Amino acid sequence: SGLSPAFLQAFQVSIQSPPQPEARERALAEVERVLGVLNHGLEHHKYVAGNEYSIADIAHFGWIWRHQAIGASLDKFPNVQRWYGEVFTRSAVVAAVAKTLALAR
Repeated sequence: SGLSPAFLQAFQVSIQSPPQPEARERALAEVERVLGVLNHGLEHHKYVAGNEYSIADIAHFGWIWRHQAIGASLDKFPNVQRWYGEVFTRSAVVAAVAKTLALAR
């Protein structure tokens, strides 16, 4: 998947000083592209790598749950939204997100 590199690039661009609008636009376009690819895959499968929850979901979720921090939206990707909502409610994911947010305080 190209999701990790796309999100990493978008995060790096989002913290640049001074801001680089053209770089941000290119990075977000790549994020949208890879979300579109993921959306298409999730149209045919419940989870990222098939019909069972796996490490692929954990890896992808680790980037996608912070999509708003880079100015990305899931609005155009209904299958990603479905998947994201389902994964976000898993008890281990809820606990991991809470612990991560606590570290940022």
